[in-house]
Amino acid sequence: MEKSIEQLDMDQFLTEIRIVDLRSREKHPDEMWWEMKFSYAFKKMLGHLLKWFWAGRGNYNGHGPHHLAKVAWYALHIMEMEKNFMANDDRPHSKNPMSLKFVENVAKTIFDK
Repeated sequence: MEKSIEQLDMDQFLTEIRIVDLRSREKHPDEMWWEMKFSYAFKKMLGHLLKWFWAGRGNYNGHGPHHLAKVAWYALHIMEMEKNFMANDDRPHSKNPMSLKFVENVAKTIFDK
């Protein structure tokens, strides 16, 4: 049987992201989201990505949302922050134009083997 993109269950994936959203809203006060810096959201997103990739962990012992659902949620949250909360933008690029070159070199070192 040939595989196609239509076989992906996007509703299931979006439901997991929604669960992450609901749990985050229950866990943290509203003020936290308004004051969150880009670097904090990025750190959390990267942490979940690293747990999934290098530790081989999908979720916590079979309980809770998948790490990649958390990565997707943080990516969407960062997109929202970029659109509406630029005052919280503490990304290094805003201070150092060489940051992109550094990131490209790190990515090349890690993934181009």
